[in-house]
Amino acid sequence: MASTWGIASIAGPIIGGWVTDTFTWRWIFWINLPIALVAMLLCDRALRLLQPRVKQAQIDWAGAGLLTAAVTAWLLVLSWGGVEMPWTSSPILILGLLGLALIALLARQERRFADPLLPPRLFANAVFTRGVAIAFCAAMALFGGSCLLPLFFQLVRGVNAATSGVLVVPFLAANCLGAVFAGSLARRHGKMKAIMVTGLTACLAGFVMLALIGAQTPRVLLVGYQLVLGVGIGMVMPSSLVSVQNAAELRDIGAATGCILFLRSMGGAFGSTMVGALLASGFAARLAEIGITGHIDLGEVRQSHGALAGVTAQMLPHVQAALAGAFDMAFLACAVAMLAALIVALGMRDLPLRTSSANDPPEPAALAH
Repeated sequence: MASTWGIASIAGPIIGGWVTDTFTWRWIFWINLPIALVAMLLCDRALRLLQPRVKQAQIDWAGAGLLTAAVTAWLLVLSWGGVEMPWTSSPILILGLLGLALIALLARQERRFADPLLPPRLFANAVFTRGVAIAFCAAMALFGGSCLLPLFFQLVRGVNAATSGVLVVPFLAANCLGAVFAGSLARRHGKMKAIMVTGLTACLAGFVMLALIGAQTPRVLLVGYQLVLGVGIGMVMPSSLVSVQNAAELRDIGAATGCILFLRSMGGAFGSTMVGALLASGFAARLAEIGITGHIDLGEVRQSHGALAGVTAQMLPHVQAALAGAFDMAFLACAVAMLAALIVALGMRDLPLRTSSANDPPEPAALAH
């Protein structure tokens, strides 16, 4: 899985950049249709090999709807806050409160439903809860870095989309190496906490270093910073998953895996939305500080090739500096998220990894706590 992820994650940005420059960004979405069709056929073929087990279960439609609505409300807050409208404006505050109310309703629904989407007993397990929080932050870092780095190379360094895809290869390749390295350490030592703490420390250091880069930073340093960040994220992502599976009771391993994968996906959505909003709002704030009140879209900076409408040649370096400062703030926000995850990991109980299979007698429930 690590090698498959590695090939796909490296090839994706390169092919995507070439498609964007050669055709249009819309083909990034169209190309997924034949890929998804092949994946569906392969899944259907593989799943037919599994022995079916009949079990009556109900789908938690209400829980899924409440969770989707809550996540949507908070994503809109991150997308609109400070960009489309002030953070203290009525729509932003109402959406934030609506998200909290929906989460409260979701908690009530999950306690009452027989087959809940997010079983409450899992969240009573401190190791599980901390592992999910770490995975959420790690996904924020992965998607935040994946969004910011190509944009930095295009908007600040002035390269095209295809070249920016090549320039982020060190970050993505290091991610895969970190995952393989973490797996090797886990097999050798049988515990995950030290691996996660090391990976999160590397993530924190990587984002802090990226927050210090600018238009003139040597490329060798950019590669080095990406390697540190990529290895760190690669160590954290599988380690948090294994920690959560290991902490759950055997009957809950499937539900625990589903929970962490879903909430990790939400972390990725929040991460990409957060860095995009911070980049846009930070750029606008820094333009206002140098006296430019007109709106300058980030896309205009990329397409201008050294000239911007309404900006004099003397002011252009200040605009570019403002853009670099906005990237610094976005990278620093990712570093803060990594610091929070590191604090959570330091307080996490270091359980030994289980070696029993699902067919063995369940271990004492107290072990998970």
